[in-house]
Amino acid sequence: MKKTCLLFASIVLLNIPARGDSYTEAKTVGGISKTWTTGMKQRTEMPNLMGGFLLTITRVDMGVQWNIDMTNKVYEEKSIAMPYQKNESLSSTGHDAGSEDPDKEAPPKIEINKLPNPRTIAGFSSNGYEIKEANKKG
Repeated sequence: MKKTCLLFASIVLLNIPARGDSYTEAKTVGGISKTWTTGMKQRTEMPNLMGGFLLTITRVDMGVQWNIDMTNKVYEEKSIAMPYQKNESLSSTGHDAGSEDPDKEAPPKIEINKLPNPRTIAGFSSNGYEIKEANKKG
């Protein structure tokens, strides 16, 4: 909790400039939205129609996002989905090693077949493919 308070104090009070591996700007109704991204971290400054700006900080590595209203000096913290991490208890088939559910349906097998005649789409030659479920029951 102390780290969170220190983070907001440094952002709001000290007005530390943001840096990132990538930077984008987008025109919005209220002005220009700015986004900095580094790895699994992102900071977005959006102009507020009432004046000031809204700040969004996303930390995917921590599974949290903060929305900060700089005008009213309030913030909201919410959990976000964590990035996928391979479960050690899963076998190479992707199923639990110890528990096989006989009622659980296996994922469908698909067939991908190239269509015989190429087509021209928007001036580019392209090949068509047919995708269908193999061994479909009923």
